[in-house]
Amino acid sequence: MNIYPPKAVGRVMKVQEIMLRAISGQMLWFQAWVLLHQERKIAAALVG
Repeated sequence: MNIYPPKAVGRVMKVQEIMLRAISGQMLWFQAWVLLHQERKIAAALVG
């Protein structure tokens, strides 16, 4: 039984991957912020 829609799960996995890369030093925190900000803007545009 899936509680969350597949798109929501996919987004959470993407956010988790970005955060783990920033924590491990594979990417700068500013780069992580930019990626997450872009993702939020895209999601808002799709909703309305």
